[in-house]
Amino acid sequence: MRLRTVLLIILVIAFSAISVLLFCNGHYTLGGVAVVFLAVISAVCYAEYFRNLRKLIFMLDAFEANDFMVRLQETGSGRDKLFIRLLNRIKHKLDSEKASIREKEMFYGKMLDNVTSGVIAVDEYGTVVFSNPEATSLFGKEVMNLRQLDNIRPGLCGEFLSIGRDDSARISFFNESREVVLRVMESETTVTGTHSGRQERLRIFTFNDIEREMEVRETESWDRLIRVLTHEIMNNLSPISSISETLYALSSEPGNHDKEISDGLRTINATSKGLMSFVEAYRKVTRIPEPVKKICNVTELIERDITLVSPEISAAGVKCSFVSEDRDILIHADENMISQVIVNLLRNAVQSFDMEEPPADKKIDIRCRMDKSENVIIEIADNGKPIPPESVEQIFVPFFTTKKKGTGIGLSLARQIMLRHNGSIRLVRSNASSTVFALVFG
Repeated sequence: MRLRTVLLIILVIAFSAISVLLFCNGHYTLGGVAVVFLAVISAVCYAEYFRNLRKLIFMLDAFEANDFMVRLQETGSGRDKLFIRLLNRIKHKLDSEKASIREKEMFYGKMLDNVTSGVIAVDEYGTVVFSNPEATSLFGKEVMNLRQLDNIRPGLCGEFLSIGRDDSARISFFNESREVVLRVMESETTVTGTHSGRQERLRIFTFNDIEREMEVRETESWDRLIRVLTHEIMNNLSPISSISETLYALSSEPGNHDKEISDGLRTINATSKGLMSFVEAYRKVTRIPEPVKKICNVTELIERDITLVSPEISAAGVKCSFVSEDRDILIHADENMISQVIVNLLRNAVQSFDMEEPPADKKIDIRCRMDKSENVIIEIADNGKPIPPESVEQIFVPFFTTKKKGTGIGLSLARQIMLRHNGSIRLVRSNASSTVFALVFG
């Protein structure tokens, strides 16, 4: 290879000298022939030295166009083949690195898809370059540009943009199903633009549903309190019940005729057993099993629950209607648990009516639909007696009830069941015209 290169250089120098001598001596024809030979040899030299350069430029152009499928044929011999092999190795290494980066992007994308916080990344023009499913669920729609937030509530976009770097703010709005209260945090980063190649500033907003966090913490607090109280009460009642039962048995033996003591012990025993049964009932609030989830048809589930409560509905003279936007709406849930929630809400609705009211005026309306974020929403409305305004904030508190014979467990239990299904139960409104509860499945 080196000898060939040296010979080509010698020939170029020789024919250059010969051409000059021939033209100087007036031999123009021979000089022209010498120039032709010089041109041919120069072309061979050019091809020799620039063949690999063209291959290198071709490979770099392919990389710049994100075309990593290109592979050069390892033809030729010696240095040419070695050079082509080197280019292919560089291409293979870059291809592997790109695949690794793509896998990491997919991994981080999956992580962000499954976090319970909403995340959106916005460029300097307000375009949303990334948004995870939780953000879409909280907004109730997919947001392509931050200005679209003004369609949810005027001024909402400005509130997001006004948050300073590494600062946070409390922002509230209504989506399709409920009021959302967010704690929004902002951070900034710079990335290299895919097409422009220049540094671009991105603002990253992360936000959490404060109300849901409060629900979870409140439920956990009540759960711990009830566990402690029931444990302590049962520890004190058990020996009282046992001792009173023993003393009652002794006082009932032949020869013991103190009737007052016997009756008193019987009363203590019966009362302690009643209290133990009462406490055991409240323990159910803290013993909700893990849901056994499967695919359920919501329409069939609700129709079955209506049938279950229909004797009570008929006895109260209530007209019950059910409308579903689609009979094939499905949820992934524990069918028995969700049925328990729906039945409880239906019974509450029936019990809200005054038995003396004319039957024609009593209505329970059930509606099932999906919002733009594909959340399944079940709404149960009645036109019975509304919940007193002073009680609205307490209806989900364990043991709180507005009924004379209520236990105060139903709605608290319903909230815990919905939380275990990553859903929520909300009182949409309660006024003279109607009381509406909504079950939301994300």
